[in-house]
This record gives sequence, C-alpha cells and structure tokens, in this order.
Amino acid sequence: MKIFFLLCLGVLLLDRASKFLICNMLEVGQTVPIIDDVLHLTYMQNTGAAFGILQGRRWFLIAVAAAVAVVILLYVRRLQDNKLLQVAFALQLGGALGNLYDRIFYSWVVDFIDFRLINFAIFNIADSALVVGVILFALDVIREWKIERREA
Repeated sequence: MKIFFLLCLGVLLLDRASKFLICNMLEVGQTVPIIDDVLHLTYMQNTGAAFGILQGRRWFLIAVAAAVAVVILLYVRRLQDNKLLQVAFALQLGGALGNLYDRIFYSWVVDFIDFRLINFAIFNIADSALVVGVILFALDVIREWKIERREA
C-alpha cells in the first residue's frame, strides 16, 4: 500500500507544481513552442471536463471527482497482491485529486500541454495520469480475463 500512496502523492505534487509554474510564467491563452508545431505550452482555463465537455458544470464535476476518490480509497485496500491495479488506481486518484483541487480553489482546471502534431485537446499532468491509470486498469482486466479463459 505504501507504493499506492507515494505514487498518488507524487502525481498530485507534480501536477500542482507544473500548474503553479504555468500560472506564474504565462498569461491565459499565451503559448510557448517547445517543438514548433508539435508541442507547445499553452495556458488555458478549462471549466469543463475532458475535451471541454460539461462546460460550467463545476459542482457536478467536483461531486464526480470526490465520489471517484472515495470509491478508489475504499477499493484499493483489497488489492494487497495486485501491484498493477495499485499503480493504476494511484495514478487515477492522483490525477482526480489534482483536477479536483483546481475546481475547488479556482473554479476551472489549468491545462497547458498542447500536443499539436495531431491537433489534440490541451491537457495537464493530472489528465495524463488519469489516462495512463485507466489504460493500466484495462490491461489488468484483459490479463485477468485471459487467465480465467485458460483455467476454464
């Protein structure tokens, strides 16, 4: 369980630190190319969820993130032997808490990673952790399914 809490805290601290730097170095809407036309830092304030959906639904998004955090904390205690799921849920919880902090204290989420090569939505470290956590969870589900199929 120690790895779960350390990873979750690491994601949260990295997310907060990166957002702090962006908010103090850039103006809203300002963009700085890291690799021209591929990767930029672009400071945006997102009042919605992923890809800008649910704009202005702050309290709903706060409630969902808080509920997800509670469910993860209740469930993760059962995962003593499954390190992959511990990592997956730690990433998800750290990401959810990072964006929840923004929604509670700022009314929006700070987004800044602007991957222009494929014209993708602007996102942040918390979003990245959430996505990687969901992918790891899906991989564990597939792995378990294959094990059950072999045993049947």
